[in-house]
Amino acid sequence: MIASLIILMTLQSGGLANRILPKEPNTNGYVDYLRAADGISVPEFSMYRVWDSSNPVTDTNAFATPLARKKSEVEKFGMWLKLMAQGNTKVSTRGTRYLGLEDSQFLDLTHLACDAAYIAYSRGDWLKGTNQMLELMTFCNNVHKQNLRGLQAGSNLFSTALTAFVAQRDRWSVEDCERIEKRTGAILNEKNPILNTLEADYAAGRTTCDQILAGTSAGYPNSPERSNLARKIGALSASDLQTLKIMVGDHLKSTFEPLIKRFRQEEVAWNSDVSRSSEPIGSTSSASLSVLAESILQWVVPTQAELDSGLKSRGQIRLLNLYARVQDFRWHRGHLPTMLKEVAAPFELIDPRTKKLFRLDQKKGLAYRIVVTGSENEDPLAPYSASVGGG
Repeated sequence: MIASLIILMTLQSGGLANRILPKEPNTNGYVDYLRAADGISVPEFSMYRVWDSSNPVTDTNAFATPLARKKSEVEKFGMWLKLMAQGNTKVSTRGTRYLGLEDSQFLDLTHLACDAAYIAYSRGDWLKGTNQMLELMTFCNNVHKQNLRGLQAGSNLFSTALTAFVAQRDRWSVEDCERIEKRTGAILNEKNPILNTLEADYAAGRTTCDQILAGTSAGYPNSPERSNLARKIGALSASDLQTLKIMVGDHLKSTFEPLIKRFRQEEVAWNSDVSRSSEPIGSTSSASLSVLAESILQWVVPTQAELDSGLKSRGQIRLLNLYARVQDFRWHRGHLPTMLKEVAAPFELIDPRTKKLFRLDQKKGLAYRIVVTGSENEDPLAPYSASVGGG
């Protein structure tokens, strides 16, 4: 009763849901995600996260903080994980405008879900622990595939979730392995989320640029910079305004269309190079118009980091799939495979971002890890931004 009342109060109070999707119906799962994030946006949980983060996740001990403290926080805030799971049952739509307002709260929600799974594993309830992590994977995937900005935010969520999940691999049952293989396989077989976001953001980018050039600003961030930009555009002559429109349109086309063509091909052809095939903006126009064009386009063109994050997430999901296959092999054979090709097809052993092979790195006894060939000192589950050389 008390939990239901707290949820009702949060739904009515607004927060992220009202700021980001104020008119969205309850049938949109992303609204549930935002409301769940609002539910843990309280000082008590923030203090817990600061305390918890001083004990980093490791491969051998997913969480170093005392079990009793984790259990207490999961009991207090676990209701919001149920709301997150409810959102997983619906179609989730964030829209193309992504400013990252919810990123830190979503990361906190991910940590809470990892803690809940850890509590379940600690009690020997493998099924519940794995169920919690699979729900979390669905949440991460739904955030990840919303738009270009979401690729990067979702990549950080995936990295956190999958690091915690893989740390529990010795506790996975045969049934757990099968469910992990099935869920990761389903994600990998979805329509390429990078292509989806490129196509959607290209269409939205054209609309946004048209609105800015027409003197309106729907979908563009509120800021003094925007007001200054609107003032400068309003002062242009009709001829200069037309030139600016052509410059912006040509640059959008030369940026997005080669990328869309590339990501429509087989995965082996995917790469995140965002270099333009056309001349630089305004190469034959005035410098002032070039600066205006850059100011308009900065919010809508894809970045190297966004596309790299999308490819890295795909590689991490494939990595989790391989871990599940290795554990399943171990259960059935009583020993580890000698090489990954014993559990997967050749194309499944390629890291989508680096195009290098995943490799089984066996340690003493049954201990092992899966690494990227040539990058053995790097953690393939680390966040994109924290990896050496963008790793």
